[in-house]
Amino acid sequence: MAKILAIDDKRDNLETIKALLKHLMPELEVLTAPSGQEGIELARQNDIDTIVLDIIMPDMDGYEVCRILKSDELTKNIPILMLTAIKTDTQSRIKGLQQGAEAFFSKPIDPYELTAQVKVMLRIKESEDKLRQEKESLMASVDNKTRALLENEIKLTRIVEGFAIPSFVINTDHKITHWNRALEILSGLREKDMIGTENHWKYLHNSQRPLLADLVLDNASEDEINALYGEKWNKSSRLHHALEAEKVFLNQYEQEVWLFTTAVPIRNESGEIICALQTIQDISDRKKNEIELVKHKENLEEIVKERTKKLEQQNDEMQQMNKLFVGREFRIKELRDKVKVMGKKLKDNNIDY
Repeated sequence: MAKILAIDDKRDNLETIKALLKHLMPELEVLTAPSGQEGIELARQNDIDTIVLDIIMPDMDGYEVCRILKSDELTKNIPILMLTAIKTDTQSRIKGLQQGAEAFFSKPIDPYELTAQVKVMLRIKESEDKLRQEKESLMASVDNKTRALLENEIKLTRIVEGFAIPSFVINTDHKITHWNRALEILSGLREKDMIGTENHWKYLHNSQRPLLADLVLDNASEDEINALYGEKWNKSSRLHHALEAEKVFLNQYEQEVWLFTTAVPIRNESGEIICALQTIQDISDRKKNEIELVKHKENLEEIVKERTKKLEQQNDEMQQMNKLFVGREFRIKELRDKVKVMGKKLKDNNIDY
């Protein structure tokens, strides 16, 4: 029986996760821990197959728990599914994956998506257990350099395959080594057709041209990048030596799509670039909303201008009327003063009027 460990500081969340998993996967045994430290101890004491780990926790957050688990020989091979309601941006996901997590999941929890993610983690654990057995026999016959390459390959496979963001990896020959399921869904291009080829450009362009991952591998100059991306790219402020771009692409279906894409070099222990990871996110809906918002704002500004113009016109008319009114009052007062003077004169001359 597979064992799942859920770590969350909120008891209600733990009960919810346990109930959902037991309902949809009754064959599972679900353990719970209300803190990171307790979760680490349970993971060390039990043969855990997958961990569902909340990020936002007091004392020790999910990133730290993940780092400790992945640095411990007893727990480093347990797949970790990170769960959060707040840290859902790309950089937070990448941070979690850099700590060793296999996948990322956002609250509120969708029962079937959670179940699907857990099943993927269990398959990863099962596959890795088999790989480790094969690796142990293989490692006895290879040198240290080859051993390090094998270990890096296994680690990279775990990261990319568990990554919920569409991603691919190319090696120094610019050939695809990884093409994850999320990218299969986004692009419509199957992993088995892409691995080993240099066709990573196909989803974004109608003809072959370098992507950010290629430019990262080649350590391209800013002039070379500008020639391809103009002002639509920049260096990442959070990921060292990473490149980012946000622009409209024409995909293989002749459709215009807004994409945000990031490419980061992956280095070995010696600091040499051995491959590049690129993520691709379709932000077309967001950009459409932004464009609509700009149009709405422009319409509002135009309405305000029209109304302001009318108010100014009305104000000018009122000022003109006020001037006329004041002028008439002044003339009436003059006439009244003249009448009083004439009346006084007549009275002084004993003339009855």
